[in-house]
Amino acid sequence: MSMVKTVSIPARDVPVRGSYDVIVAGGGVAGIAAALSARRAGAGKVLLIEREFTLGGLATLGLVTIFLPLCDGRGTQVSFGIAEELLRLSVSKGAEEPVPECWQNASDKAERAKHRYACRFNASLFACLAEELLLDAQVDILYGAQLCASVTDKERVRAVVCMDRSGELYAYESGGFVDASGDATLFRLSGAETAEYSLGNRQAAWYYSYENGRHVLHTLGSAPAPGEHVPGGFAGTDAGGLSRVMAAAHRLIKRDFLSGGELSDAHTLTVLPQIPQVRMSRRIAGKAALRLSDEFSSFTDSVGMVSNWRQAGPVYELPFGALRSDIENLFACGRIVSADDEMWDIIRVIPCCAVSGEAAGIAAAKGGDARTVQKELSRRGIPFHINQLCVR
Repeated sequence: MSMVKTVSIPARDVPVRGSYDVIVAGGGVAGIAAALSARRAGAGKVLLIEREFTLGGLATLGLVTIFLPLCDGRGTQVSFGIAEELLRLSVSKGAEEPVPECWQNASDKAERAKHRYACRFNASLFACLAEELLLDAQVDILYGAQLCASVTDKERVRAVVCMDRSGELYAYESGGFVDASGDATLFRLSGAETAEYSLGNRQAAWYYSYENGRHVLHTLGSAPAPGEHVPGGFAGTDAGGLSRVMAAAHRLIKRDFLSGGELSDAHTLTVLPQIPQVRMSRRIAGKAALRLSDEFSSFTDSVGMVSNWRQAGPVYELPFGALRSDIENLFACGRIVSADDEMWDIIRVIPCCAVSGEAAGIAAAKGGDARTVQKELSRRGIPFHINQLCVR
């Protein structure tokens, strides 16, 4: 067995820059929903920590600009609350593909069954609108901060340690934390059990170009099917691997763009992805794990519902246990919630991120259990059990 070479890092005291009621790690759609939800649940001070300098994660910086369905594909809406609010926000100033007309009026179920409740938004505009939404809600946003340590006490997180671009370390304290990092970073740093995606991600290289008066989205590469093993696929958790993925994406984009001719007034490369287009990387091993076979199953601790974006019909309740580990005041949302490999592909998308983010924000703000979250969801008029809908 080969020995790994190591170096020693001197121990040092880290200054605490502030204390918050709730800290959200990660500013993708899940983090946006969690921070907004925490404020609405009564958290006085909420901090959202984001490594990049733009909100939205894969939805904006990754150019995955499709807000997948809030409905079951058979005419019934299943995801509500902040998920619907963000969908509407994303196209409030215009859309690349608008919400179908039947979902904007009082059309009957048969008409809605013909069109899923989805849209395609402009990434840059959505990022600006989301930032404005959080700032108006008095959420503090800290850009350019990389999580590097968690300070824990027994089964609770006391503080997170961040590093800025100069290498300076600093900490923020809180009573409630949400991991919306997309990689379960805060859970891993806090010593919780996590699991990496073992089947491999497929190379993707989505980009925009200007073609004869139109702004065109090019979707090179797609997500693997649920449970599909991708030979030579990448895990998406290490810097070396992700660097190779980004370089490969740039090569694919250049080749694809130039296949349509060299640069001209009618043919211009406009927007590259700013982060790797990784669908699944690392998740928590929670108190419960959602499975693809759990369609139409009811959980006493359900805190929301989502559909299957790949096919019409299935509806899933999201158990609160999928957002939790043994760490009492840390909650998961987005693509890191506890699920098996097949279900991971379904639960990772934008509507599911918003649904789990809303629930995690409530839990972090109120320090509560599933019943506390359910009570707040009911106050907001959000159904969370399938028997509250007319489906199947």
